[in-house]
Amino acid sequence: GGNAIKNVNTLDYCKGNKILIGIPAAFTPTNTQAHIKDIVEQIDYLNDIGYTTAIMCRDDPFILKYWTGTNGLAGRADVFCDFECQVAKSLGLVMDYGIPLGIRSYRFTMIINNRIISKLLLDKTGYALTKPENVLKYTGVGVM
Repeated sequence: GGNAIKNVNTLDYCKGNKILIGIPAAFTPTNTQAHIKDIVEQIDYLNDIGYTTAIMCRDDPFILKYWTGTNGLAGRADVFCDFECQVAKSLGLVMDYGIPLGIRSYRFTMIINNRIISKLLLDKTGYALTKPENVLKYTGVGVM
């Protein structure tokens, strides 16, 4: 049903063209006020040029479902819970944000083409490199 939580095989999911966006937490000020707002503005264009957009976050699936319903991503992006940061840890993309956030992924965007990470944009602090206009530069079609 609509509330079903599914396990996803990362290798299978990464077939085709994907934009995988890692965020430390759903409701942080940077995500709410800038990052996700910018993604929502570009997501239809990313889909039109053949990319599926996915968001990965450590928050639980119920928070992520509510969050996507509040920001315009519901039904427009795939959203994954990396609750124990297994994927982010395997890629070396985690840090300890301290109390109250703990271990989380860095803010990152990967451009994946048929299971190959063709570009990794990483923001260890702030939100400069992972902006959608920077991502579009590496999709092979340029900026909208």
